[in-house]
Amino acid sequence: MNCSKEHFSRVFKKYVPILLWLPDYSLEAFKGDFIAGFTVGLTVVPQGLALAQLANLPPQYGLYTAFMGSYMYAIFGTCKDLVIGPTSVMALMTAQYAQIGGPAYAALLAFLSGCFQLILGIFNLGFLMDFISAPVLSGFTSAAAIITATMQLKGILGLKFESRGFLNTVYQFCLNISQTNLYDMAMGVSSIIFLLLLRFSFQNLDPVTNSTIIRADVFKDLGSGIIVIPFISLLEAIAIAKSFTKGEKLLASREMIALGMGNFMGSFVSSYPVTGSFSRSVINNTSGVKTPLGGIFSGSFVLLALCVIAPLFHYIPKSCLSAIIFSAVIFMIHLEDVPEMWKSNKVELIPFFTTFFLSFICGLEYGLIFGIAMALGILLWKQNKIDIAVSTKMDENGLTVIHVTPESSIYFPSSDHLKGIVSKALYSQPNTSDCTVIIHGDNLKEIDYTTAMGIKNMIKGIKKDNAQVLFQVTEPLAVKALLSLEESVRLCIQDDDVKHTLLNSVNTTCADTYSEGNEALESVSADSLLVKYNNTDETRSPKFSSRAENLNSGEQVNGPGCYYSDND
Repeated sequence: MNCSKEHFSRVFKKYVPILLWLPDYSLEAFKGDFIAGFTVGLTVVPQGLALAQLANLPPQYGLYTAFMGSYMYAIFGTCKDLVIGPTSVMALMTAQYAQIGGPAYAALLAFLSGCFQLILGIFNLGFLMDFISAPVLSGFTSAAAIITATMQLKGILGLKFESRGFLNTVYQFCLNISQTNLYDMAMGVSSIIFLLLLRFSFQNLDPVTNSTIIRADVFKDLGSGIIVIPFISLLEAIAIAKSFTKGEKLLASREMIALGMGNFMGSFVSSYPVTGSFSRSVINNTSGVKTPLGGIFSGSFVLLALCVIAPLFHYIPKSCLSAIIFSAVIFMIHLEDVPEMWKSNKVELIPFFTTFFLSFICGLEYGLIFGIAMALGILLWKQNKIDIAVSTKMDENGLTVIHVTPESSIYFPSSDHLKGIVSKALYSQPNTSDCTVIIHGDNLKEIDYTTAMGIKNMIKGIKKDNAQVLFQVTEPLAVKALLSLEESVRLCIQDDDVKHTLLNSVNTTCADTYSEGNEALESVSADSLLVKYNNTDETRSPKFSSRAENLNSGEQVNGPGCYYSDND
């Protein structure tokens, strides 16, 4: 009974991280969280009001969206710096659906997004987020910082124009720069100077009646947004959170649950979908936040604004708010990573610049998606071009031995590459009948079906030229895959077995060795292979002894330790 309670307590704390750090919460952490939360709250209120209009929603819906995500992330989140709430990306993606169904569709999107994200988190699919590589993250962070800083120039200079996207904003900025308000510019620039020196020296809202909408075609109206919006929300939030982890591992599955709870619970207070806010996360970090509890203070500040002090925010100069954001994000531009990537691996610059430039041209969400796709493409290309060492030697008996050593496991993208390497090395010899190809598979952890079929076809071709192939493998999954081939495949465990096989090959042709019924061969089981393995080489992987029982049966040829499948 006690064991069950301990297990439940451990699992509960695993998914509710606030229980791990709250008992040790200190007064010093309270100070940092309160200051950061107050600063973020001061920023999110006017931003939320503006973003709601961008989402085709009444202004108060921006504040509805701003507090519940902060509360939920404080309880379930793991990154102290990440701020969950309304963003321009989520507002723009929600706008097209809110135009059809109004606030009800926006809240429904938040509900469905939360359900989707919770399912991913509960099933521990956070590993999918591990495919956001460092170059993609660096390109996304740099582009987001530049785009966010550019967007603030409008407020700093007191310009008034409508724009969509980075390029359109730059175009409208150049057209309207002559209309700069000198008073706003003076206040904005002086605020930036003050904030930089500080860094280096140390509206009334009318209630809206909720309504229930029953429509048979609601999911048809939402379309791909049901999947795209929660996925983009996850990508952005986790990409932003990773930029603050400083090399530490981010628990992506927990972040999925935290973000999912923010969207799920937010839908009950008329929130539209939320994600991580880059600009407010930077402000949160630079304000000295200590724990995720800072979200409680910023969320409470938003509720206070909704209830009491909303009219006072009309007196906050927009140029000052823009200056705060501008001076915070300019230090998140990571262009210094470019020389480092150039020195370490030039190929990594491709996903970096793909993410960086497409974020300006197509938007942050598309830049991130295409950057991840490019990084995965490079990963598959590298897997297809794995290193395979080849050496040819002549032994004392005049037999040509071709040693082939893959540097890593071979999967289906690289199976043809292995076949090409072996064929090139074999058929460059003057007499293939005197050749033996030894594939050293110490690095082969497993062999998939496509690769096994490729090996089978390769053996067929080599046997027609009276040459032979010998596999030296130790991993049980690789042994099992090779023993399951219809063609007879010679397998050996250690170097002595290989030498014994080669010595017998001098006096026995491959045709005689593989002919059925030429000689009585002793049948052995996988247990015999296990005994041989344990008695001859104790330094091999201990996994073999625990899993060898699952191997197919084989027959012994040319000395102890060598086997071929009997499925012919």
